[in-house]
Amino acid sequence: MRKIPYSTPGEILSEEFLQPLGISAYRLANDIGVPRIHIVEIVAGKRAITVDTGLRLSGYFGVNNDFWTGLQSDYEAARFTNGHHPWR
Repeated sequence: MRKIPYSTPGEILSEEFLQPLGISAYRLANDIGVPRIHIVEIVAGKRAITVDTGLRLSGYFGVNNDFWTGLQSDYEAARFTNGHHPWR
């Protein structure tokens, strides 16, 4: 079992994009047309990145359309593989 937890997509959003670019959750939410709470909860690891939000983030940051949804999918698969089963 992995001893170091996987980074959430929200951690990557915050640490690799928002902080280095000096963009707040409020500004990002306004710029991509989603409620601020969505971005705040994604960054906090309390909300998954949906396809809709992922596509908006991809367009905003100029990354591949599969980047954000791929991160979310990989994160969820890793959690499942490492014993986190949401139905238990």
